[in-house]
Amino acid sequence: MILRYSGMVCFSIGLLLSQSVLSKPVHLIIIPMDQQINLGQGGTSASPNGDTIYTIDPCDEIEFRSDESHGYVRHHLHDAGTFHTYVDLNLAGIGSVDLSRPDATLEIDLRYYQDPITNSNPYNESNVEMRIYTYEDDDDTYKGRRYFGSIYEAQNDDWDHVTIPLAAGLEDGGIFEPNNVSRIRFYGNNPYGGGDDYLDYKNLIINPGWLPLIPVGWGDNTLSQTDIPAGNDFVALAAGDYHNLALRYDGSLTAWGDNQDGCNQVPQGNDYFDVAAGCYYSLALRTDGTLAGWGRDNYGQTTVPAGNDYSALAAGYEHALALKYDGSVVGWGRNDYGQADDPCGSGYTAVAAGNQFSLALNSDGSLISWGHDPCNLPSAENFVAIAAGYEHALALTEDGSIIGWGSNQYQQIEVPSGSDFIAITAGAYHSLALKADGSVVAWGRNNHGQTVVPDGNNFKVIAAGHDHSLSIFQCPLSADLTADCLVDYDDLQTFGAQWLASDAFVNCPLSADLADDDCHITLADLALFTRQWLQCAHPLDCSP
Repeated sequence: MILRYSGMVCFSIGLLLSQSVLSKPVHLIIIPMDQQINLGQGGTSASPNGDTIYTIDPCDEIEFRSDESHGYVRHHLHDAGTFHTYVDLNLAGIGSVDLSRPDATLEIDLRYYQDPITNSNPYNESNVEMRIYTYEDDDDTYKGRRYFGSIYEAQNDDWDHVTIPLAAGLEDGGIFEPNNVSRIRFYGNNPYGGGDDYLDYKNLIINPGWLPLIPVGWGDNTLSQTDIPAGNDFVALAAGDYHNLALRYDGSLTAWGDNQDGCNQVPQGNDYFDVAAGCYYSLALRTDGTLAGWGRDNYGQTTVPAGNDYSALAAGYEHALALKYDGSVVGWGRNDYGQADDPCGSGYTAVAAGNQFSLALNSDGSLISWGHDPCNLPSAENFVAIAAGYEHALALTEDGSIIGWGSNQYQQIEVPSGSDFIAITAGAYHSLALKADGSVVAWGRNNHGQTVVPDGNNFKVIAAGHDHSLSIFQCPLSADLTADCLVDYDDLQTFGAQWLASDAFVNCPLSADLADDDCHITLADLALFTRQWLQCAHPLDCSP
């Protein structure tokens, strides 16, 4: 599955899923709302008709309200007595989503808004209902749906945060496949008329459920770069020259490796969204769009720019870049070759920083570079991701193939063949790529074994440092009930306790209900548990 990371630009809100895109958390994808939204007004029509949708964003000069820092979507409700108007989120652009785990949830911020000039009716006259759908791969053929009833009853014009357990709905048509969800629909109406009523939407989060996320490191370990900290909740990685950063599931940070200039002294808090690491300096992006920097600052590389409108960042050797919500780029740090200059214009969707050069990806799929950049920048317009090493660069194309350019001293741009790659990263003189089947390929300099990849095909995130490599391995074991990527006596104890309690039907959904999701622990579940017990002695030996 090829995913184009769009950044938080105009006409977008956030959507969290269990996938990985470059160095982003494995549960995070940003979906441009202007591409993903459909509107309908009853009947059998599946095309936009009748209603009006407004995307409100700080970078839009024409706004209904300007009190939101990151924008939202406003749906103009139809005057009707039934729930005919809706907002569709079409997930087909990123592939179907597996929401079959019993702990899968959806979260969203909702607000009911009445125009104070045209509508004097009291609030709480509208509510929101939700369905999720399975469609064929062509996204045109309906297969089935799950219905959740009313998820929100408007009381005033304040934002309300709503969480919906996705195992709680009822199948109410067709053949719904919980592991193949491609559309989410929110309904709303203005049953009493009498003016303009709206529903506002923002901050959609889909959590497909928990599987342990185990970091793995290989290559140079002279400064403890691959001595991985304990934990099974790592969702993003950044590899600096000789130190590393990780983002945890709760939004906190962890660092390890060489701690020169305090580059591993991470700030407190659990509101972080992304991380980047350079030569003994560290950067992090908070969920409120602000930046944090610490470590070496001899060129101002940790003196981060002010503002709360940043959506992505990249750390080069001694300079850094950040992408803003409007698609513009800001640079800072060492600038002897112009590598930290701000490129003209906006509309960029990704950034990458090398030693003395910088790259940006345009929304049309083309590339720009500046600074002391490697020769032979590709001129095509079909790229979806970029990566920068010390003196070489990589780009991932729409068809899943890789292109490399720049220095080839260690064959670091002799890219592997194939069209099944979904992510790329570049170290100082070596490179990594993640394939669609979850395996990792590495090439380039191998003086410390940094391109000798561990076996396995459940890797989700990749990162490359000076002479070391990192990845996150997602344990595929459904019988791993204690989330340590092993099926052992602790899991057996949990399984036994749920077996004894399952007949009461009071603890559903049950994590030990492995085989048939019938809210009973049966011999079929025991058979699957036993098979995984015998199968797995170490995380990298596991298979689903």
